[in-house]
Parts: sequence; structure tokens; C-alpha cells
Amino acid sequence: MLLLNGLPACCWDAVFYFNQECGLTLESVERILTDITMHVASSILESIGSTPIAQLRKVVPPGSARVLAKLEWANPTGSMKDRMAKAVIERAEADGRLRDGGTVVEYTGGTTGISLALACAAKGYHFHAVFSDAFSEEKRLTMKAFGA
Repeated sequence: MLLLNGLPACCWDAVFYFNQECGLTLESVERILTDITMHVASSILESIGSTPIAQLRKVVPPGSARVLAKLEWANPTGSMKDRMAKAVIERAEADGRLRDGGTVVEYTGGTTGISLALACAAKGYHFHAVFSDAFSEEKRLTMKAFGA
């Protein structure tokens, strides 16, 4: 994963967006990122869903309702699909459909497969992704890095 100033590269797009488009100061964005990075999770899966919320100011007309944005890019893979992947794996475990040494197979177009690959790697399951020839090499390599 590419890091810039200690942050995943995917975070820098969000920093720019929330600074330029939503009116958050760089200090506010830095504080949000500090809050994210200061918590030490016991596993990568614990960090899923513990994403911060930011109030949007510039994109909301004066006198309007308070508008908040959940910063899902703070999930481990940078995707809100991490929540779903964690829930699917944990539900399959609870139902007895997924046991130690099990394999998860998914036909995927990208971020779902990456999130499932991460969840499976964290839980010790095998993951096999099935995808079309049009699937990007970058996404293939990301899933491979997670053990798919």
C-alpha cells in the first residue's frame, strides 16, 4: 500500500475533497485522521466501521439542516464494502456454514472481492475470487496481496 506522510494514498483524495469541497480545514481533517490512527485495534477487522463523521459546511446552504458525512475511506481497504464483507463472514461462521480451514468463493467486479479477501485473510480462511477478463490488474494484485 502506498503511503504518503504515513497515510494510505487513498486518504489523500479524501483530505483534498473534504478540505476544498466541504469546507473542512486541513487542521480538522488532520484531527480526524489522528483520531483514526490513534486507536489501536486488536485486529484489522475491529477497525472496520469505526470511521469518523464530518459535518459538511460549504456544500450546504446557510440555514439548512446539519449534514454529516461518514468517512468510509477510513476502512482498511478504503471501501464501505469492508462492513459487508465482515458481516457476511461473521454470519457464515455463526450459521456454521464457514468453519476453520474453510474457503470462500466470490464472483466479483472489484471492491467486494478485495474486502472479502481482507476479511478472509484476517480470519484465516482461504479466498478464491472469480472474475472476468476485463478485471483490472491492480485489483487482482490487491486481492493477491490479501492471500486470494
